[in-house]
Amino acid sequence: ELRAPEAVVLLAAYGLLLARHGAGPDLVVGTPVNVRAREASRAVGYHVNTLPLRIPVDLGAGFRGLVRTARDAFLGAVAHADVPVDVLTPELRRDGGASWRNTVFRHLFNYVPDDGRTAFPLADTTARRLPVENGFSK
Repeated sequence: ELRAPEAVVLLAAYGLLLARHGAGPDLVVGTPVNVRAREASRAVGYHVNTLPLRIPVDLGAGFRGLVRTARDAFLGAVAHADVPVDVLTPELRRDGGASWRNTVFRHLFNYVPDDGRTAFPLADTTARRLPVENGFSK
């Protein structure tokens, strides 16, 4: 009905959570996307760009409206996924903000689908995922 993937519905929920907990009604959330070209599928290297998604949260529009807003922001950003966020940063930093602070977004949303498998093939053996708790968050 909303024609939105699961990741976008969860992004809308994340935006609502941020807005309700003091981040304000006009959010910019970063999300990593794969920009590896199909012909470079076997290349080794970093092929990720972080897209800034502007998501205005209108509590009066309801959650369905927020999902539509998040979907439109996501699809619009993906259309320009090849523009590195570093190109935008110098333009937005003209206010004299600290060079270490990301002035494009303060929140990051990363959706990694999980198929529920704990074991997966690796070369001639089977590997399994182990939960790791590092004790802190960055």
